[in-house]
Amino acid sequence: MPKIKKKKKSTFSPSDPHTCVIYGRMSSDMQNPGSPDQQEREIRKKVNQLNVPWNIVKVYSDSAISGRTHNRPGLKRMLADLKSGRVRADLVLVDTYERLSRSESAHDLRRDLNKRGILVLTLDTDFADPTSEMGQFRAVFESVRAADNNRVKAHEVRRGKNDNIRRGDWPGGKPPFGFKLDLKSKEVRHQKIVYHHRLVEDERTAWIVREIFRLADQNGWGGIRIVESLNRDERVSSSGVVLQDTTIARILKNPIYIGRMEYGKQSREADGDAFSLVDNDQCEWEVNETFCAGI
Repeated sequence: MPKIKKKKKSTFSPSDPHTCVIYGRMSSDMQNPGSPDQQEREIRKKVNQLNVPWNIVKVYSDSAISGRTHNRPGLKRMLADLKSGRVRADLVLVDTYERLSRSESAHDLRRDLNKRGILVLTLDTDFADPTSEMGQFRAVFESVRAADNNRVKAHEVRRGKNDNIRRGDWPGGKPPFGFKLDLKSKEVRHQKIVYHHRLVEDERTAWIVREIFRLADQNGWGGIRIVESLNRDERVSSSGVVLQDTTIARILKNPIYIGRMEYGKQSREADGDAFSLVDNDQCEWEVNETFCAGI
């Protein structure tokens, strides 16, 4: 996240001429793909309705990116432009505070912009004065609301994945090496088609998994010796698979290969632009001993 250069804290009068940028974001590719454009149109419409002398000089947007992370090209470009002076603006206009950020550092982002003399105004408050006593209270409330909204959404996603695991449905993402996805059923939910898949053997690569476990069991080999052996095997090379010792180690440790699904052992937590894995309490795991047929 680019650091914003400090500047005297700004004051706000809507009747003064202001130079503005717009930032729009949608968090999922399941949302309307025109969402950032719709946010821009509504913001411009409200500026016209208010009949204020504001000049919108640039629009930034991000699509299908969560508000939890700062790894957003549009947001980064906006902050870099404002920091370098390539774009001069004193207002950032957003649809709602959550569009700017839902991460725990959202308040710091807004405060750092303010120190540079740049205020964040939201359409859902009719661009109310953020420097007033009520505006400052609202900013704190919005920050808490954004963080809580993120917590609720994460809980709902986690609950849905846990339900899938209990039913033996794949919770999402790329299937483990040696498996493929088989369509189990589909349903219409909220006017969208939701597909349910189960894990089944991928005949092209399942034999490699069995060979990995055979070499580990019979020879007592670890990842490095197993990968050296298999990468010399013409059957492996002809299949186009290139193995690494880290991949072998993950396969040997993953209980999915005996049919046991363990979900939620670790969580990803954002730290600026990077993520770290954090171990969860065992009570937070979702385990299905007979999730699929083992390899």
